[in-house]
Formats: sequence, C-alpha cells, structure tokens
Amino acid sequence: MRQYFFYLILFVFIYCNSLHAQENYSESFPLSDYTIKVNEKGGETNSLLRVAIITVEKENNLIEAKIHLKGDKIENSTLKDYDNDNNPEIIIVTRSSGSGAYANLHFYEFQNNSLVHFDFPQISQSLKIFHAGHESFVLSTDSITLKFPAYLSDDANCCPTGGSCVMGVKFTGERLTATSSYHIPPEGNEGFIILIKSIVGLPSMDSFSKTDCFIEIVVGDRNVGKTKTIINDNSPFFNENISVPVYKGEKIVFNIFDEDISKNEKIGRSLISKPISGKYPIQIEDSNGSVITRGEIEIEFALNN
Repeated sequence: MRQYFFYLILFVFIYCNSLHAQENYSESFPLSDYTIKVNEKGGETNSLLRVAIITVEKENNLIEAKIHLKGDKIENSTLKDYDNDNNPEIIIVTRSSGSGAYANLHFYEFQNNSLVHFDFPQISQSLKIFHAGHESFVLSTDSITLKFPAYLSDDANCCPTGGSCVMGVKFTGERLTATSSYHIPPEGNEGFIILIKSIVGLPSMDSFSKTDCFIEIVVGDRNVGKTKTIINDNSPFFNENISVPVYKGEKIVFNIFDEDISKNEKIGRSLISKPISGKYPIQIEDSNGSVITRGEIEIEFALNN
C-alpha cells in the first residue's frame, strides 16, 4: 500500500511539473539578418520569480532584455514597425491571474544593437475612476488601442455597468503618446454635469463665526464628488461643476457639511428625484430630531459633451 501511494505521489508531481512546463510561453520571429525570440522562464514553484526574456540573435551575438512579470503570464507577443524606421518594435501583453485579470503592455524597440524600453502611457484621471482590470489591447497598423469595461463604484467584478473606456496610443519613435481618451456610457444611461451655483440661508454652525460649507454629491449609492469649502459664509457661492458620467435614474442627494478641524458636522441635505435645474429646499434635523426646512440650494444640469 505504501509503495502504491509513493508511485501515486510521484505521478502527480511529474504531471503537475509537466503542466507548468507547458504553460511557459515561447515565440520566435525570424527576420532577414537576425531572429527575435520571446520566452517565459521560471515561476513553476513561485510565480513572483517568473520573467519574460526578449532575445535577439544576430551574427553570433546575443542581446537580451528581461521583464519581471510579478505573477503575470505572457498572453501574446508580436512585432511592429510603427515609426517605419526598419527597427522592429517588440510588443508583449501580459495578464494577471486574479479576479481583475489586469493586463500590461510591454514595448521595446531593437535599435543600434540594443533593446530600448518605452513606457506605455498612464490611464488618464477621467478614465481611471472606471478602471478595474479586464483590459484588451488592439494593435492596428499605425496605433495601439487600450479598451476596458467601465466599472461604477458599486459594481461587482463580474458585472460592470458603466459602459466602456477607450484610449488611443501612437508611437512617435521617441515615445508612446496617448492621442485620445474617452468614456462611452451605456446607451440610455448617458450622464450629465451638475453645476452647483450657490446656497442661501444656512444656519451658523460655530459660536463665533459663520459656516465653513462644502457639499458632497451622492447619486444612488455612488459618491460622485465634493465641492471646495467656502469659509465663513452662510450663503456660499460655489459655481462648481461635478461630472456624473453614467446616470441610471437614481435619486440625487446633496449632503451639506460644516468643515471643522476636529470633525466635519453635517448641516442637512437636499434630495432631488430627477436631474432638473432649479432651487431646492435644504432639510435640517434640529436638536429635537424634527426635520425642518431652512435655506435652499441652486443647481443646474447640463448634458455631458
């Protein structure tokens, strides 16, 4: 019986190692004067040690660059010549194995007998709020397009509901540059811009000064933005824009606070069921727990461009 278990364990060990060996990526690109190879090495027992190796074999010389994958695996690789200088660009896409399936694009150009690395542009702040992985890279004849689903703050990893995001990138020969960046909301759920104009008639929240007011905006369960603080003013003028990229018919709440060093104190709120421009009352809870109306907030809505 012991001998049986020994052989069973040995078989499982050999089988698992063979699976790991099969997982390692290897691609070869034969060119007229040299060959470029992309290989994935290591990581059978520790994925953090996995590396991608770019090798150029030319006239009995070996030129090499290593990319530490930090748990990622190579998904694909290809050659391009975006700047038409006869120096090929080596593009490697890697992806993590986690629930976000985050992808990265590694970009090298072979020039003057060396492999030169170029950084892929950062995702713009306007798109970063939607980013939670699941990217894809489309390599066309003259550009690279990064696409990913748009996640709203309350979306589960399985089910993004915010539409999609697109970023276009071009290689100039000196750098990779983002040429376009935009969010595509789901059809019928286009968002808007809220212009918070002013508030009048707030109570004084401090003994010796007026209110230091700021506003937080919540759409459904999403906190979509916050205004600056207007100091020492019971009728503050904001004239500030807050963008709501995706709207699905939720209620819109303006929570009004008095800023304080120790703790921000909530003054009251104004609730709107539909995005219609106008002046809306502010509901304030008094010391007895009763809700009273005091002051009003003026708001305008405009479609996102």
